[in-house]
Amino acid sequence: MRVGAASFVALIVDVSLYTMLLAHFHLAAPAAFLGHISGILVHFTVSSLIFLRPEMADITGPVRQFAALAKFFLAGGCGLLVTTLVIYLTVDRLGLHPHAGKALAVGLSFLTVFSALKLMVLKDPQLAERPLAQVAGGAPSILEGKA
Repeated sequence: MRVGAASFVALIVDVSLYTMLLAHFHLAAPAAFLGHISGILVHFTVSSLIFLRPEMADITGPVRQFAALAKFFLAGGCGLLVTTLVIYLTVDRLGLHPHAGKALAVGLSFLTVFSALKLMVLKDPQLAERPLAQVAGGAPSILEGKA
């Protein structure tokens, strides 16, 4: 539940900034890029620093902790790429309404980040012992693919 709350807050920040930036950018893709980055930072702050602190302490050593966080940021980068590309293609190229494109991007980004985390986390026996949502801080948003 708390992971879902972190994801929801991050998505609100992401979509709010995206909507505000649409008024200032000629193209929607830069607004989506910046909005998604803001969502990643909010999700990281809420999930990793508040909710996941005890779980991260269970991962022995700073090198392993860094490796675990790097996987989440890599997955988030995949979501950022998907979000920006979907918005560029659907909104900037095809002329879809910016919020319809964002809704599609959110869904595809979520699936991309969740899949990336699942693949990377399952390869790490220490992280794979816990449910993915617990380890990821709510998957798609640290990187989940909150678009």
